[in-house]
Amino acid sequence: MLSSEDLSVAGQVPHKPSDYRPTELVVYLDQHVREVGPRVVVGQLPGDRTKLHLLPAEARQVAQALLDMADLADSGV
Repeated sequence: MLSSEDLSVAGQVPHKPSDYRPTELVVYLDQHVREVGPRVVVGQLPGDRTKLHLLPAEARQVAQALLDMADLADSGV
């Protein structure tokens, strides 16, 4: 979850507090049929943005997630 990004809003107008959700960044592995191995994918940035603002703690979480996914891809699981 990205605390320095704008909240996502879901639900009907007028909005209630539970309709506001933190923006999330998704990191996962993906492998298509003809690819030799999986690729680490960082999901779409919030609001079709080209850059992301992270607090130091958030940057560390993203870095750890990328390392974890790379390790998983190398392990062949």
